[in-house]
Amino acid sequence: MAKQVFISHARNDREIADSLTSELRRRGFRVWEKKEVSRGQKWAPFIESALMESDLMVALLREHSYSSSYVRRELEHALFSEKYKNRLLPVFIASSRDSKFIQIPWVLESINHLRFDVSTPSRIIVEKIATEVAALLSKEQGSK
Repeated sequence: MAKQVFISHARNDREIADSLTSELRRRGFRVWEKKEVSRGQKWAPFIESALMESDLMVALLREHSYSSSYVRRELEHALFSEKYKNRLLPVFIASSRDSKFIQIPWVLESINHLRFDVSTPSRIIVEKIATEVAALLSKEQGSK
């Protein structure tokens, strides 16, 4: 069965999340999308279920991401869940001149992560993230 990836992102990052979803699916992964929750339904149970079913989380993080309570909760889940040990991929996208870019929480800085400048074309960001996801999940497969 195909591995499932959960993409945590703020609403402002929908475009890159959609591009990443397409690329991961093209590579044979399943991707849970927040679009699967109908309007008016409570999100928390759906997100919790998706996190339990997913094999890896990609967290798209920009300065505005930390203001999203969903992104914060999803990160907390991954950080404190044994299931996500070595299966959380934080992706930082910001200007290198942005002081907020430097203030990445130490716990996220200390794990395997990717970092991109905002001027990097989306297709390059998406390609590198998808390649890293494939490597992380194949490494996990090989260690079982």
